[in-house]
Amino acid sequence: MTKAIFKFSNNLFQSLEVSGHSGYQTSGSDIVCSAISTAVFTSINLIDKKCGDESYHLTQKEDQGYLFFEMINMSEIEFVNLVINNLIDMLSDIEKDYKNFLQVKIRK
Repeated sequence: MTKAIFKFSNNLFQSLEVSGHSGYQTSGSDIVCSAISTAVFTSINLIDKKCGDESYHLTQKEDQGYLFFEMINMSEIEFVNLVINNLIDMLSDIEKDYKNFLQVKIRK
């Protein structure tokens, strides 16, 4: 199962941790993993285009199915919150259909 944990402080996005393989199908043909990855990386790329890579830290361990994304510069936090809340909506929709393969948690 893939777990996505969003952390907020004072309603401002702080970090996202995504870990584990969904296990829906074998690697390379797993549509749940593909959907999660597409949503997460589209969101991160959008933040990167608007804020630049100096505004966040990104750690990936692809072979372990792990990603950690943390904002370090809050100058565009309204935009970041919009993108992250959209990501939460997308992942929550996937979770509804594939609840045995994705778990989304929000920590405030």
